[in-house]
Amino acid sequence: KEIINRGGKKFFPREVEEILYSHPKVMHAAMVGIADQRLGERNCLCVIPRPGQSVTLPEMIAHLKGQVADYKLPEEFRIVEELPFTATGKLRRHVLAEWVAKTKLADGTARS
Repeated sequence: KEIINRGGKKFFPREVEEILYSHPKVMHAAMVGIADQRLGERNCLCVIPRPGQSVTLPEMIAHLKGQVADYKLPEEFRIVEELPFTATGKLRRHVLAEWVAKTKLADGTARS
């Protein structure tokens, strides 16, 4: 799904991803919506850092603040080694969203 609906506010995650590509530590970024009882969906950002770099959620939020509305900011964060792309280079968001959902622990925290 190409649109995230967070609390009734819909947006294209590609807008957020494009901004993150300008961050010097980010090689690839993808945002997906994950199910949330209160909001409908929560924003989860998955990042592949550039070699030798590390990134944090606060760092990504700081980079995005002032460039996107607050409802588009990531609420969950995963460092990943790869993202699921098709043979033509299109992100397979549904595959990534399923993986993100599976990596949540019972208490709501994420597995590494």
